Amino acid sequence: MRPNPIAPWELRVGQLRVYYEVSDNPLKVVTVRAIGTKVGNKVRIGDEWWEPGKPQPEKGHEDSGDDTGDR
Repeated sequence: MRPNPIAPWELRVGQLRVYYEVSDNPLKVVTVRAIGTKVGNKVRIGDEWWEPGKPQPEKGHEDSGDDTGDR
């Protein structure tokens, strides 16, 4: 797995992506940093889109499917 700016570990379950980190000082603790859905070659996390290999998620997307914006 290539490094990403969200978290050091990634769990893949179908189209679901869970980004997390594990610490063991003094107890083993798993911290979920983000949960997203893979769409094509990008991952949607909340209202942000992130393309793996890029430095950070990008705000907005023309194909977000979110029609709950200001009216």
